Amino acid sequence: MRRGKIDIKAEILEVCKEPQIITQILIKVGRFGGYYAQYVRELTQKGLLKAEGEKRLGKKYQTTEKGLQWLKTYKQLKEIEEHGFPIT
Repeated sequence: MRRGKIDIKAEILEVCKEPQIITQILIKVGRFGGYYAQYVRELTQKGLLKAEGEKRLGKKYQTTEKGLQWLKTYKQLKEIEEHGFPIT
């Protein structure tokens, strides 16, 4: 099954719960290419990831609280998509 942009962004946020350099992120997500690195930049610009450290030493990216909330919402929506609305 092909993953969409939102699925890949969610996977990046999941991987970055622990600080990761860009190479580690791309390996763990299983994707390479400029647009995957662009997703990391986009998530950082939107405040869902934070970057720390010097570029030459390898900036480490980590999911922010805002990113964790986004990821929680994403998982809830995926659950609804797969199983329908829960009946309570």
